[in-house]
Amino acid sequence: MNTVQRGYLFLAACALFQLLGRGIAAGGPDMTPLALLALAISYAAGAVGLYRVLVALIMRWTRPPAPFTLDRPAPSLLRYRRDGRTMIIPLALGGRVPRLHEAAIGRWEPPHDRQSVNDDDRAAILHDIILHLAEREEAIEIVRAAARAA
Repeated sequence: MNTVQRGYLFLAACALFQLLGRGIAAGGPDMTPLALLALAISYAAGAVGLYRVLVALIMRWTRPPAPFTLDRPAPSLLRYRRDGRTMIIPLALGGRVPRLHEAAIGRWEPPHDRQSVNDDDRAAILHDIILHLAEREEAIEIVRAAARAA
């Protein structure tokens, strides 16, 4: 769940506590402290939710666009695009979270399939993927390539 979604969740909690507080207040004067508590919680939840939504939207609008795009056409695939080139990266789905093997970052799709991906490119692509998924709070396990013997 990302920041905007959590903001909407807080706003929904605000509405729920508003209804709860008003319902409790209708119960009579003996219920006033409980009703005030529910209303105070609703205002706090609303403030936090509104803050989260506004900050996330402002950050999206003011952040320069990323030089790449990353999407998930299938649960077991990532599609990475940069500079007009596309790479399909398979994910292993055996555990709790998907696993991305660094060695799976290998080739560009046609017509760029003759362009090789060196270790520096692979590290940059992996870095882009990690930042993108962390920003969206998606869990993924990165499996680094074993050190090569000299």
